[in-house]
Amino acid sequence: MKKTITLLCGAAVGIILANDAVARTCGGAYTVFCPTMQGEATCCRSSSETCADAGCSDTDLPIGPIETPTCPDECPGTLWTNVSGQNYQIRCKKTVLKASCEYQCKQGYYGSGQSCTRCPSSGGVYGTTALAGATAITECYLPSGTAFSDTTGSGTYTDKCYYTN
Repeated sequence: MKKTITLLCGAAVGIILANDAVARTCGGAYTVFCPTMQGEATCCRSSSETCADAGCSDTDLPIGPIETPTCPDECPGTLWTNVSGQNYQIRCKKTVLKASCEYQCKQGYYGSGQSCTRCPSSGGVYGTTALAGATAITECYLPSGTAFSDTTGSGTYTDKCYYTN
């Protein structure tokens, strides 16, 4: 059965014809997963559709609950947790189909994954970030009240002083 689906992507509007869920990729507008049999391709739908509306097969599914994926041992919780002796945090990210570890830099560090660099220092005071998860040095700043000096004189920052590239 073919049906018309209207997609809104930013300012662009497009209309496509969908036959089952063949042309769909999970992500963007299609973020809700429909259960599938083991070995079938992932099938997903928009939040305004049912699985049947989206063309996902649901007739031969086993009766009973879908098994929830288990988090790996190294990231058992779904809340961000500091890793002892490391400059990153870890949590378990769960979807209907899988569970995996996700990483972000701790507050005062920037980078991605497990590769995090401490914000630079000035006059012995290290910069910080507003929150954990900073990805660029430009998110680092020296706090208000930090003293500074150079060959032209000295002073105190009266506001946050952000780093630039």
